[in-house]
Amino acid sequence: MLKIRTDNMKLLNIFCTVGLSYVISTGLLAKETGAEKVPAPEVVTPEPATQPTTEPSEVVTPEPATQPTTEPSEVVTPEPATQPTTAPPEAVTPEAATQPIKAVAPATPTLGIVAAIAGVAAALSSSSSSSSTSTSTSTSTYTAASGTLYYTEYTAQYGLASINALSLNDSGYTGSGVKLAIVDTGINSSHSEFSGRTIYGTDFTSTTGYTSDEYGHGTHVASIAAGNRDAIGMRGVAYDATLYSYRIGNASGSITGVSTDATWAAMLTRHVTDGIQVSNNSWGSTSAITSTSAAYLSSTYPLSIAAAQAAVSAGTIFVWAAGNAYATQPSIQAGLPYYVSGLYGQWLAVVAVDSTNTETAWTNRCGVAATWCVTAPGDSIYAAQSSGTYVTMSGTSMAAPHVSGVLATLIQAFPALTPAQIVTRLTSTASLSGLTSYTGCTLATCGSATMGAIFGYGLINSTAAMSRIGSWVLPSGKNYYSDGTYVVTTSSVVLPAGLSSSVAQAIKNRDFVVFDSFDGANFTVKGSELFGQNNSVKQSNLRYAPSSSGSATTRSAKADFASVNTLPGTDLKFGFAESQQGSVAGNLSFWGDKAFMMPTMDSGNPTQRSYAGEFSLPFGETSAVNYFYEMSQEGKLNAHGLGFTQTIFNKLELNFSAGVANDQSYALGYRSDSVVSNVYSTLMKIGARYPVSDSWELYGYASSRGVNDLDPTNRSWGLSQGAYSAYSVGAEWKREGGDRFVAGIYQPESLASGSLSLVVPAGRKTDGTILWKKEMFDVNDQVDPGLFLAGKMPLNWSIQSKPELRFQMQTNPQNNHSIDKASIDISWVF
Repeated sequence: MLKIRTDNMKLLNIFCTVGLSYVISTGLLAKETGAEKVPAPEVVTPEPATQPTTEPSEVVTPEPATQPTTEPSEVVTPEPATQPTTAPPEAVTPEAATQPIKAVAPATPTLGIVAAIAGVAAALSSSSSSSSTSTSTSTSTYTAASGTLYYTEYTAQYGLASINALSLNDSGYTGSGVKLAIVDTGINSSHSEFSGRTIYGTDFTSTTGYTSDEYGHGTHVASIAAGNRDAIGMRGVAYDATLYSYRIGNASGSITGVSTDATWAAMLTRHVTDGIQVSNNSWGSTSAITSTSAAYLSSTYPLSIAAAQAAVSAGTIFVWAAGNAYATQPSIQAGLPYYVSGLYGQWLAVVAVDSTNTETAWTNRCGVAATWCVTAPGDSIYAAQSSGTYVTMSGTSMAAPHVSGVLATLIQAFPALTPAQIVTRLTSTASLSGLTSYTGCTLATCGSATMGAIFGYGLINSTAAMSRIGSWVLPSGKNYYSDGTYVVTTSSVVLPAGLSSSVAQAIKNRDFVVFDSFDGANFTVKGSELFGQNNSVKQSNLRYAPSSSGSATTRSAKADFASVNTLPGTDLKFGFAESQQGSVAGNLSFWGDKAFMMPTMDSGNPTQRSYAGEFSLPFGETSAVNYFYEMSQEGKLNAHGLGFTQTIFNKLELNFSAGVANDQSYALGYRSDSVVSNVYSTLMKIGARYPVSDSWELYGYASSRGVNDLDPTNRSWGLSQGAYSAYSVGAEWKREGGDRFVAGIYQPESLASGSLSLVVPAGRKTDGTILWKKEMFDVNDQVDPGLFLAGKMPLNWSIQSKPELRFQMQTNPQNNHSIDKASIDISWVF
């Protein structure tokens, strides 16, 4: 390719390399030469010009964008870069790409975001045809499938693959609803790349209108940023963006629309009037930012500086081409935050690389703009020609609209982020890795400081920018910033206890909104990623209770215990049990030491124990009435009720108990540490025992527990018309000497009916206010029993105490029937 150097160019001009065989005579090129490019000298960052004491207050060293002062401690908030004198910091490496989603439709944008990149010299290829027909096939992993409708269109413009545009577009982010201004020579609205689109704008040149482009530069730039996805020619990055054409260049390419301070200021003010969100500026001066001073700028362009600050304050993000003079510093416009405050954070400079991610022979470098500078493809970019066809051009003018297009898609995807946060997300995910300077420098050979002075933050990556950067977090209260957040881990949010596998899977298949701790951007993930495990509330161990005299001093404080005794001189039986693994109240006197063989959920609190008592008064030889109660370790009455026992056919014993309960529960906690208070329940338990012989007994048990309606919160699940149920059927074998063994099937206590609900975030506003929604899930019972085995054997050891060996094992149907409970223990009774 012929190397072009340009000198003595206008202060403001448009630059690109056109794939034509002749020089377009615009007065932009002073001379054309075939001399090879001389390597640039070492990048030396100059000190900014000394500020005079009479300098206007608004012209000062730029300040970084202010971050929310109420940011919660759990949220990782990136600190804005201070004004650099060296290369930018290392880019943040995002997590594996997770497609973000917008939980709720964003409101009509009210803040403008302007993206622009400056182009400063014009050069020509040695092609012999009037328009280039060559295309570059992308080697990116994010390419359209070969043979699909849009494959040729996508691969025609290799820059799309270089910045990974396909993944974000296919996820639904196309710039829809985002106002994107192209500040250039106009846009030919009749070109097929803009067919069916309404282009708004203003002609600041007072010539043939903003939808005309005799020179062709603006049409080419606009199609790179937002050309139609229509399987014709090529397409843009943000092909659904709302385009505004701010025409500042005339038919010969001369920048006449902003040739004075007043007219430049008028153009910048128009951004505020139109609510522009991204402004692409592929134009600029041939002079480097370091060739001027703050004093000169403030005295020469006071109106323009004030208008630029106002537009940034209103929310516009400006993107500028860095220039094409192979200078070590960007143009004045691209480097303006070096001297002017109030621009940094929403002002970007863009340098260019070719299809191999190598610095081009003509691009300016980032230099002092390193912390507001990024890199994009700009060499031999195939895009729309104003005549209605297509043409290949080169320049930072072509690199800038790649950045502007990605910014538009980010704004669509993350409507709650501020313009400064959008820019930070783009720069933090850009990378120096894989880039090579014109002289052969890489990150490995020259280091981040040198590479940063050339490429700034590095090559933009739309997939990384649309992905999680920090940790998943959820809000703790009504406001993301003031009320804080908590990190989502495999145990921080949980499903309700006792769910059937089918209901649990339905919840895990649902989409939920989470936030990125990096900046509060909202994403959607499947429930399977959010709910790493079930509630910590477990099913009780189905086992024999240890034998004991009941003396608290003779057993561990954590040991479960049950005993039934007849009061001396009466027929009144008194049963007592202590447990951390669920309630046994209701039929304690009926089951005796098999009371713990009945499935129930434990309390979920490893320090919380319950105490059950029961009085049973017989009526004749075949009937008995009992009263039961259960108390917490704090002495609060949790449950009580009545029961009735009847023996029929001389052998079959039946028991029925019913009561009410008022307790706190961990079973419905959404946060793993959440407790739901005042859970009112109605209890029913039925038991049956049938002695087949002196050695064998068959038994059955069933329970039902109806729960009052509970409203959901952001910490707990809601439940309407809910009911839990459980059952077990077993056979017990008794041997001489006291050995006892039991085996059977059981259904864990599970939520059998009702409707679950949960209040979850749907997104947030820019000020951090959380938008909530209610999710509903129908509950259904699932008959899927597990197996259990237990034993109890006295040990005839020659010691004074009476040791006893107990064991148990059970499968869990809620965990793929795996053996998740098995134990062997020895206890002593003194």
